[in-house]
Amino acid sequence: MSTEIDAIKDNSDREIAEGFIRRLLLPEASPEIRILKLWEVLRLTAMSRSTLYDRIARDGFPRQIHLGVDPKSRAVGWVESEVLRWLQDRIDSRG
Repeated sequence: MSTEIDAIKDNSDREIAEGFIRRLLLPEASPEIRILKLWEVLRLTAMSRSTLYDRIARDGFPRQIHLGVDPKSRAVGWVESEVLRWLQDRIDSRG
């Protein structure tokens, strides 16, 4: 049973990664703006939550946007294209 669950999880991770790569390489194929939730940003960047917020404060990681209408709403997300651009900049700068 756990093998089946692992296989589903692996396929799900692969599908998520392929979707990100497809949108990064073919931006004209997905003109809509996609908002990433915190768990997606953490998975995509392989950062911890505290590191993510530290990078926002210090290193220019894209800031989250507030999604709620109510000013007290805690719902936030990140613009996918900004996160992918930040990741690509890290890849390009590695020398």
